[in-house]
Amino acid sequence: MPKSNADEVRAARFLSASGLTPERYPESREPAKQKTPDFRVTGPGNTHFLCEVKSVRMDFADGPVLHNTIFNNLIDNLRWAIKQFRSVNRIHSVPNVLLWTSHNFRVNVHTFLDLAHGKILVAGESMADLKKFRYGLVRHEFNDIDLHIWLESDDTPHFVFNGARPDLVAQLTGAFKKWL
Repeated sequence: MPKSNADEVRAARFLSASGLTPERYPESREPAKQKTPDFRVTGPGNTHFLCEVKSVRMDFADGPVLHNTIFNNLIDNLRWAIKQFRSVNRIHSVPNVLLWTSHNFRVNVHTFLDLAHGKILVAGESMADLKKFRYGLVRHEFNDIDLHIWLESDDTPHFVFNGARPDLVAQLTGAFKKWL
């Protein structure tokens, strides 16, 4: 889904409020115009990571919400972000942070956690099996993103760390200690 410049401004404002310095990542000069992450972020100490902003825009009006529609949208955004990170960080030498902004209250950090867990749980009961989304197209790539940040409409952040690389998690935990 296309993101708006307003979402990138919001993300930069959030990163700055966290004591970090976001800089626009220069676009590729190659003829193929590889897509790159939105920001290169630095901070106190040796803090350095890449940040991509993805906007979740889904218009459901007041109608029913299909799980396939929501999770296909999230997977598409996730796959594009992974391609952007890999274009400049192929060996994953610095952390990759995906900052999500949602424009629909029904798609939020809990929706993402359902995807990450591969199922929707309600009161401990599995209500929907999401394995085809979680273990399908992004099975191996899921670990390429070290931190997912969901910004609510009031800019309240929610952090979902990927523990695959403890060294990178430690760096990101330090970078966002204000919120944790």
